[in-house]
Amino acid sequence: LGQTMAEPSMAPPVPSSSLESSLVGSSSSLSSSSFYASSAIAGASAGIAEHVAMFPLDTIKTRMQAGSSLSGSQGGGERRGGPPPGTGNGIKATPAAAPVMPLGGLPPSTKQQPTCTSSLASTVPLSNRGTNLGGVCPKVTQQAVTRNNMAAAFAKGKHGGSIMSLYRGVVPVAAAAGPVHAIYFVTYEGAKDKLIGREGDPAQAPLRVALAGASATLAADFTMNPVDVVKQRMQLCDSPYKSAFECLRCVVRTEGIGALWRSYPLTAATNVPFTCVYFTAYETAKAFLGGGDDGPVEQCVAGGVAGGLAAAATTPLDVVKTRMQTFAEEVPKPSLAISATTSSSISTTSTSASASPPSLSSSAALRLILREDGARGLLRGLMPRVLFHVPAAAISWTTYETCKSAMEGSP
Repeated sequence: LGQTMAEPSMAPPVPSSSLESSLVGSSSSLSSSSFYASSAIAGASAGIAEHVAMFPLDTIKTRMQAGSSLSGSQGGGERRGGPPPGTGNGIKATPAAAPVMPLGGLPPSTKQQPTCTSSLASTVPLSNRGTNLGGVCPKVTQQAVTRNNMAAAFAKGKHGGSIMSLYRGVVPVAAAAGPVHAIYFVTYEGAKDKLIGREGDPAQAPLRVALAGASATLAADFTMNPVDVVKQRMQLCDSPYKSAFECLRCVVRTEGIGALWRSYPLTAATNVPFTCVYFTAYETAKAFLGGGDDGPVEQCVAGGVAGGLAAAATTPLDVVKTRMQTFAEEVPKPSLAISATTSSSISTTSTSASASPPSLSSSAALRLILREDGARGLLRGLMPRVLFHVPAAAISWTTYETCKSAMEGSP
């Protein structure tokens, strides 16, 4: 009883200001993570919706912008005034191809038919192409109609004339659009947050919005460029590839893995000004239409206006990029001759000038376009490009803003 009981030790009280600061910091960190997560999910949803819905117009645009021997009916047309592939003016022919491999290892263009021509036409000199030889269509058909006419771009070629032909190459695009657009929108929101602040008014800082957009496209395009190369080769009117994987394998085998990124510098040069115009126009138009209280209608209209302006402004660069990415398909490839005496006897023959597909520099592509079609050639595909981007941007922004608002609990 005489022993005194020790009082329990008490920890010093935590100042209320420190507790509040800790809670605010934790809340801010959680809010930031939630913000970028919602941006990523909304961006992925927007990218898939945009690309899948508008893919047919993108196919028509590619066919109109591709080389003359690619964008028309089978056989295409001869070049007008230009040198044959692989000769001068920045067009570099790669060393001669290795001996023909066994049938099981041949790329698709040598198994069945060279790109956009029959196996018979592949043995005909380029200058004689387009004559009505063995079913090859007249050269005038493509030059006069297909590259100037959206309906002809849809109808011509072995893959033309059906709605499903316009979706060739959509699978890799749909698969890549989600993660790539997640990177795209998260980078944009992050850069805009740093440059303007989350509560800032983007309409009052167009240069900073443009810089944020440029950062977004540089981050996303490096990942998307190989997909774009495969997609455009699948979209061509007489593409020989049965699947995107087959196309990818053939490109890497015959041209090297670098071919998947050969056009990346020009892609960046095209998409940086595109996104600068795109994001600046969107934020300005949204503020103008909504007055700070924008809804789905304002977002849809602002997105369409921004997409149309950006697409029209950058069409010449897009034409050059498309020509670079599809040029290798213009060159005749070795053909497969099947003996008439027995179905089991298969012999492979290659043209005398057999060589691996050449590459095309951006300056050489520009000169080739100007030589073939003049200055108007730089506007090939303007109409389907604008018609693609107006609704695509409207779909993308409306989907993005709606998904983000729903996940953040905004009304």
